[in-house]
Amino acid sequence: MRDHAVFAAELMRSAPVSASLKGRHALVTGAARNIGAAIAVTLARRGCNVSAFYRRESSTIELLRELVEDAGVDFFGLSVELSHPDETASGISGAAESNGHIDILVNNAATRPRVRIGEISADDWDAVLNVNVRAPFLLAQAVLPAMREQGWGRIVNISGLDAFWGEPQRAHVVASKGALIALTRALANETASWGVTVNAVVPGSISTARAGGEVTAAESEDFLGRVPMGRQGSIWDVAEACAYLASPVAGYVTGQTLLVTGGAFPSVRMPLKEG
Repeated sequence: MRDHAVFAAELMRSAPVSASLKGRHALVTGAARNIGAAIAVTLARRGCNVSAFYRRESSTIELLRELVEDAGVDFFGLSVELSHPDETASGISGAAESNGHIDILVNNAATRPRVRIGEISADDWDAVLNVNVRAPFLLAQAVLPAMREQGWGRIVNISGLDAFWGEPQRAHVVASKGALIALTRALANETASWGVTVNAVVPGSISTARAGGEVTAAESEDFLGRVPMGRQGSIWDVAEACAYLASPVAGYVTGQTLLVTGGAFPSVRMPLKEG
């Protein structure tokens, strides 16, 4: 057993690790609204310069710019179609030119269309996998050289409970979200010795502004019936989880899947609560 005096001396030498991200540069995809916007703002408030990729022009992007710049950091926003590799590569170059090399990558953007399994075409399949899996891989591939050179980097991939539970009319989405977790583990294994961590965050039922018809009231009630906390989480719950994984204090955490689900466990679809 370690000698008490030696252990005490070791504690005295160990300075607390700061959670600050001052001077770092974070790229967040799907950042115009909801979880992506909350992640961008949370990282900005920890000192990160922020680059935000979003799919289309949005009135909320100027609000995001204002919130990020109010935190005293720089903002770069760009509409990028992640299904187009050339456009993605150009966006990475623009972000790096604006805010310097990318230290933190948060792959949040995703598409979640509903299509019956017998009606999913090859083009439908490719459209989902290209955005939900190929784009995160290409983005990671693009930012990893600089991360490796400096001996520090963070990649956070946003998956979902449907990767574990499966969902009807979303076979391509479920496959993509499961693949993203597998990709997380593969990248983590390969980059750990570089000082780079790669982790996944799985949001549960989160209160967001969604497109009409994406989630019905009955589906939302059904989902909440399977959540032990019995309520939805907020976009800030997910953002804080990402900020932790992006911070220096999480330097020994890699290849992990962090559930932000109110107690809903991925291996079991909990029965509806009575009453």
